[in-house]
Amino acid sequence: MRDERGLVFLDVSVVAEAFLHRETRRIDEARCFSLGGNRYEASAALANLEAEIAYDPMDMETVTVRCRGASPIQAHRMEIGAFASKAPPVPLGMTGNIPETSRLLDALEKKYKEDHGQMARALSFGECGKEEGSHV
Repeated sequence: MRDERGLVFLDVSVVAEAFLHRETRRIDEARCFSLGGNRYEASAALANLEAEIAYDPMDMETVTVRCRGASPIQAHRMEIGAFASKAPPVPLGMTGNIPETSRLLDALEKKYKEDHGQMARALSFGECGKEEGSHV
């Protein structure tokens, strides 16, 4: 009260910046990084670089990413849905299983049986004149 100088109030953003926690993380090729068990998406320009992450532990929804030579960006927490990690089934030919039969050989065998079945049902006159004793 006796001091004649006026109070100087700092900007709220400057004070908030001073109390942020900071950690170093490597941003992967997919421009993502992990922090506190959550995945965050950064800029593609920062892929494969180490960056300083500034965050408020009480509000982990948005964090600030700083990398040398780039302006700070805001990274948001990614929501990974229930169906995001389902991988399509691997084709049988790409697995290590050895097939028991070949589709081509199965089709050829079926065609062979059909053709020979028709031949077996056909009448044959080859034995007609070759009976025991010829009466000609």
